[in-house]
Amino acid sequence: MKSNYQTLLENLFEGVYYVDNKKKIKYWSSGAELITGYLSSEVMGKTCSQDILAHTSLDGDPLCLTGCLMRNTLATGSFYKAEAFLRHKDGHNVHISLRITPMYNSKGEIVGATHIFTNNEAFFTIDTEETEKHQKTFYDIVTKLPNQHNLKMILKAKIEEYARYQWSFAIYLLEIDNFEKIEASYNEETRNSILSKIGSSLQNEIRPFDIVGRWSENQFMAILVKVDDDKIELLGKRLLKKFAKTPIQVGLGEVKFTLSAGATLIQPEDTPDDIAKRAERLKNYSLGKGGNRLSIKIEK
Repeated sequence: MKSNYQTLLENLFEGVYYVDNKKKIKYWSSGAELITGYLSSEVMGKTCSQDILAHTSLDGDPLCLTGCLMRNTLATGSFYKAEAFLRHKDGHNVHISLRITPMYNSKGEIVGATHIFTNNEAFFTIDTEETEKHQKTFYDIVTKLPNQHNLKMILKAKIEEYARYQWSFAIYLLEIDNFEKIEASYNEETRNSILSKIGSSLQNEIRPFDIVGRWSENQFMAILVKVDDDKIELLGKRLLKKFAKTPIQVGLGEVKFTLSAGATLIQPEDTPDDIAKRAERLKNYSLGKGGNRLSIKIEK
């Protein structure tokens, strides 16, 4: 049975979540579900640094790397109030106001922190020009997914995490096979609809803390964390098999398509360009072998 305090929290418009001193999420309110798109069951027990909400400053800097407010609160007991963007489960940014407060036990020790946030877009009109500028800078207009510029920033952040914590990750560069046939068969509006649906389908197939974006005209990039040598091929082949069997609905008809992919794990000394170019070589190798294929190494 919920306490009176829990009932009160559940009826707030604001989002509320609580983390323990290891930054593991222990409470996630209904308001948090509404604002972020993530259900409580999807985030409970995960750490807030697992790139679930991917907080960024209003200038687009990743706060988890440049100045994690939650970490600072847990370390120093400081209170914080700020404006930022969080990434909705669907991939778009949400402009929020946030407050972070330390929580203490009876001995005066910090045992966790409470994060309260408000969807500013739901309550007042923000600077539309700045919002549009941010969206055009970091997100693809057609698919609403992170664009190449944004993906490179994310790769840089992931590489820094790998250097600091040894958190491995893999990238998958996926290209739509025979895209020229789609270009020849459909007008721009329909092509954009197809690309948007493929992007949405990719987003739905990955885990909440993974990222997918549009790399180029007919290419997408997926960044998957906690992937090792045993998982990289299994996850990629599962993804390609799924799409080969699932056509995109267009009007009264459907479009069948396949994907070719190159996948690679982060390596010491990698830069964003290094890992992206390695994935591109592997993707091109898949194309050269006839497409509808995943390559994690080039066979001699």
